[in-house]
Amino acid sequence: YHKATDRVIATRERFMERLRKMGFYGPTSQANFVFQAHPAFSGAELAAALRQESILVRHFARPERIEPYLRI
Repeated sequence: YHKATDRVIATRERFMERLRKMGFYGPTSQANFVFQAHPAFSGAELAAALRQESILVRHFARPERIEPYLRI
């Protein structure tokens, strides 16, 4: 269990570092998902573009304060 948990944490940290290098921002995560946004695109734009590449993420239009973010 601890070995698997450590691997998930390491993967999440590498993933978040790669997102930051691409300009994404958002809170740090201790969950099995990250909540990220990009200053150049709306959350809806990002979700639609990723869907075209068969990458599924969650986008929430409401409440407005989280509209820019994706649950990845």
